[in-house]
Amino acid sequence: MDRPPEREPFKFYSGQTHGPPPKPPAAPDPAPRKSLPSAVVAAAAFAVAAILVVVYLAVESVPVSDASARATAVALATTIGQVTPAVAGETLAPSPTPSAPRSPEEIVRAAMDDVARIKTNDGEGSAFLMQRRGADAIFVTNAHVVSGAMSVTVVTHDGVNRSGAVLARDTDHDLAVVAVKDVSGLAPLPMGNSDLLKVGDQLYVIGFPLGSTLSGDATVTRGILSGRRTVNGITYLQTDAAINPGNSGGPLLNSSGQVVGIATWRFDSAFVQGINFAIPSSLIEETSNRLLQSNPTDKPAQADVWLTISSRGAPRARGGQAEVWTGTEMIVWGGLTASGSVATGARYDPVTATWKPISTVGAPSPRMDPYVVWTGKEMIVWGGTRALTASTFLSDGARYNPASNTWTPLPKSPLSPRIGADAVWTGDEMIIWGGMGGSFSRPRILGDGARYNPATDRWTMLPSAGQPGPRIGDVMAWTGKEMVVWGGHGQVGPSGDLGDGARYNPKTNTWAPMSTVNALVPRWGSFAVWTGKNLIIWGGQASTRQYGDGAKYDPSTDSWTHISADNSPLPREGGQALWTGQDMIIWGGLDVTEQPMMSGGRYDPVADKWTPLPEFPLDPRMDVPAVWAGDQMIVWGGSVIEGTRDQAAFAFFDDGARFVPSPS
Repeated sequence: MDRPPEREPFKFYSGQTHGPPPKPPAAPDPAPRKSLPSAVVAAAAFAVAAILVVVYLAVESVPVSDASARATAVALATTIGQVTPAVAGETLAPSPTPSAPRSPEEIVRAAMDDVARIKTNDGEGSAFLMQRRGADAIFVTNAHVVSGAMSVTVVTHDGVNRSGAVLARDTDHDLAVVAVKDVSGLAPLPMGNSDLLKVGDQLYVIGFPLGSTLSGDATVTRGILSGRRTVNGITYLQTDAAINPGNSGGPLLNSSGQVVGIATWRFDSAFVQGINFAIPSSLIEETSNRLLQSNPTDKPAQADVWLTISSRGAPRARGGQAEVWTGTEMIVWGGLTASGSVATGARYDPVTATWKPISTVGAPSPRMDPYVVWTGKEMIVWGGTRALTASTFLSDGARYNPASNTWTPLPKSPLSPRIGADAVWTGDEMIIWGGMGGSFSRPRILGDGARYNPATDRWTMLPSAGQPGPRIGDVMAWTGKEMVVWGGHGQVGPSGDLGDGARYNPKTNTWAPMSTVNALVPRWGSFAVWTGKNLIIWGGQASTRQYGDGAKYDPSTDSWTHISADNSPLPREGGQALWTGQDMIIWGGLDVTEQPMMSGGRYDPVADKWTPLPEFPLDPRMDVPAVWAGDQMIVWGGSVIEGTRDQAAFAFFDDGARFVPSPS
């Protein structure tokens, strides 16, 4: 099928690992510290041979101590795509020529209220208001100030903590743009032309040196343009105006009160004073315009959004792969490609927006649709099938440790080969139950299961007494105490849809039946999540009918409660369901004609309310797993069937996107 040309999305990060701003030659990365970070660099270019300390004014330069401020940061975003802003005049105007000089008091008074303090989970910096978009304010700061944050706290001159979304960043030029919703009483600072500055011109730096250590309003320092220095291809403005940790991202103003630069880094040691650097306004304008034009903000800053992720370095296009979230990375392994199933994989880091391959030494044989769990330290994969035409399924597997990038084979399993059920992790063991055995041509529905303990490296069969009947396409979930199995399809053919279930308790090694009073009608291919209190089940299919209703099951009372269907997604089966900690996300799946659906919704069980998901930004696909990464859903890969049933072919994808929900 025709696919749009791939494009490199902006690096919209979500984690906490920091990268330094552009570095001078030969300077090593600063070592992480709790206090002001530093790195030693040889400075032979200076008249005296000395060892200088390059202090990067990164966000971690001023550690955050205000826990309440950190708690106010929420995940905000806007879509990223090749769309030009729709509102006329939203891009930055060309740099004006300098106006008449103003007094220092006039300059500071006019600019002070439009400079804000930026806080992340790890530190603080400065920013200034660059433009307005209706009621929203667009601030510019250094990329290293916001570092890996997806959202930040912006403290305006009135002392109010506001949630800000990092729209996009350019780490090569150390610039980022941040949107804050519903801000009044502020005006964008006028941009000046840094190319017109002459050595000796008066300059002013406004910001928040030392962050919250010096509480109160922004402060100002004054100096001159000492010269221009080119470092790693970027020509910085050099000034003797004092720049300290926390000033990063603050504006550098000329004698007319116009922004001619943004404070970014300095040299500092007992031997060096007054050598500070700023990114010139010409580069600020060029980079910010590019970021904003490619990242439209015509949607509210707090809207649900999709953000495409980079395919650079991603594994080969595939569908039906195993995927887990480790807490910092998404691991992708196995799956079906255009040339068959594979045993390769990669790890995606959303903080750096980079992929890196994982070892194949000791990995299981190539396969698609394996069972997979994350233990907290390792990914365990088991079972699956070699291909859609496989004569038999698989019953082996292995554990992958990302810390050592190594595989450890699992011992022989007592279970027969199978696909099509699920696996749960109890905190100590992986439990597999049910599924389909035999082959695609001669399928056999299974009703047994086993537990695997990685600490003892042993399998134990589950008891058969009290277990539900054989099934495939059922719901399986771990409640913290029990494994719940419900619904599914109990026989080969159009009939056999099930509406019963059972709970398995590993401590007592017993099964208990689930109530069917007020339960959902029989179905298979449903979506389900465990909320910490209830199992929510939604959607699914029975014979040729699909459902768009759902219910909550409370294991403590063995009772069912139906949930609202108002504004719920269209009926479907076989997609993704994830629990965010507050909402259930339903996404993807197949309609009654087996066509992929790229729509979905969020369900808030407290409010009993559905919110539709925005349109998926990539081509339709199926057979694509999803992971919840703490503050966003990540989907990658997948496949689509082209042609007819008699002459069908698969197309595979190597791209992906992230869904960032707005605050509830």
